[in-house]
This record gives sequence, structure tokens and C-alpha cells, in this order.
Amino acid sequence: MGTDLYQNGHKSHYNYRQTCFDKYGYLRFIHSRKLVHRCVLEKTIGKKLESDEIVHHKNGNKFDNRPENLKRCKNKLEHHMIHGGNISTSDIKQSLLF
Repeated sequence: MGTDLYQNGHKSHYNYRQTCFDKYGYLRFIHSRKLVHRCVLEKTIGKKLESDEIVHHKNGNKFDNRPENLKRCKNKLEHHMIHGGNISTSDIKQSLLF
């Protein structure tokens, strides 16, 4: 069984046996430990994500790594806002530090 990664609109197949779940329930590639959803989004946009960029699962299902379900967020603050969190001054300062 496998699923597809996308690059420039073209599918690239990978096998689930190459992946495992981390302690947070996200799918990672076994050898590189890279998060599958970050890899899918990077292949879709054709460039590497910055380390402070966050990938948001639009439907809330962290197993759904289809490109149309992934949204690139500039930072933790933008991602927090998507989730409807109340933002305090300390939250803003903390997000700017990381």
C-alpha cells in the first residue's frame, strides 16, 4: 500500500513501509525522520520550506497529507491564528523568538 507525493503537478509514489508515526501522531519518513506533510508541501510548491514555516492540515486530519489539504503558514503565530486562539502579548513575543 502506498500514497502519492506531488511535484509540479506530477505524482511521485512512496510506500508506507518507508514511514512511521512520531510521538505526536504525524507520519515521518523512517530514514530521514522528515515529516511527510512538509515533504508533500515542498514538492507541491517546488522549494524547501523555511524552518520557521508551519504546515497546517486544513481539515484537522494529520493523516490527510494531500496537497489540497495543506496550507503553508509563515510562522507559529499565523498557525495559532488559524486555530482561533486568543493571542496575548506574551504569545506574540514567544512566536517572534522562535
